[in-house]
Formats: sequence, structure tokens, C-alpha cells
Amino acid sequence: MVECLNCGKRRDLPEHECPRCSYLGWAMVEELDEAVRRRLRERLLTDRRIRVAS
Repeated sequence: MVECLNCGKRRDLPEHECPRCSYLGWAMVEELDEAVRRRLRERLLTDRRIRVAS
């Protein structure tokens, strides 16, 4: 099961975007704890950045 990193909607499989909020970020539910969820939702979308390993 995955959870939207913006609104918390849970789904069996990730879609291209969240049907609730249209955000594109998903994570496995078991990889998140309440502290991580809170930090993600407190940050503005414009402040979230994708870090790519090179």
C-alpha cells in the first residue's frame, strides 16, 4: 500500500497523480512514520525538491 506524500490518501498501487490532490509523490506506507508525515505536510509544495543521485 502507498500513501500520497501531500494529502495522505492511501491506495493499493500508485497512480500517476493522486486522485484527491493531484500530487505526484508516493511512498510505501510502512516506510513512513508520523514525524515524517508531519514534516512533509508542513512544507510548502514549492519548497519540496527532488534530489537526484548522480
